[in-house]
Amino acid sequence: MNSSTTIENSSQTSQLLELSLLRARKTLMEARSFKRGDRLPNLSEAWVIQSGVVRTVTWDMEGNVAVLGWWGPGDLIYQLPHKIEPHQYECLAPTVLTKLYDFHGLSDLLMKQAMKMEELLALAYCRNTSDRLLKMLDWLAHHFGQPFNHIFGDRTVTGRLIDLQITHQQLADLAGTTRVTVTRCLGDFEREGQIFRLRRGRFLLPTR
Repeated sequence: MNSSTTIENSSQTSQLLELSLLRARKTLMEARSFKRGDRLPNLSEAWVIQSGVVRTVTWDMEGNVAVLGWWGPGDLIYQLPHKIEPHQYECLAPTVLTKLYDFHGLSDLLMKQAMKMEELLALAYCRNTSDRLLKMLDWLAHHFGQPFNHIFGDRTVTGRLIDLQITHQQLADLAGTTRVTVTRCLGDFEREGQIFRLRRGRFLLPTR
């Protein structure tokens, strides 16, 4: 290998390194972090959740909240149609968003989002409040839970852990009921062994 070839290869390597650094800086610049409880500002572009949990809500003139969706890592966040007003994105955990640049997978992201919304809509038609709430907890465990084992006394329970600090009001909003009803139902579920409550508002749903 002659000296000119060595210099050329070195120059190409340097250019590739510079390009990689520029891309890394751009990614960092286009990432936005939010705390639990933060409301996302108006979104003029499409973003993807890298970590955390966000819910979309709307409300009527009396302040009654309706949940349009819960979103986690890999889900799309964007400005909703103007017909859905008012609406708000709320962070239920520390959340990091990155701007979407590669639109080749946009159709898959939209399909995934639509499927989640359809699932919630189907659960909302469950007439019995207690059954609806339990189904909502199962839905949360499926989409946001993780496999988990926990020892209660001399018993080991295997299931999925919802490792989020979910309030009774947030569950009430999701299930379309009241906070008082959620508190009563959760007590019933726990006595029946259908859920196990852990510290910091976490839930373990045993494998059925």
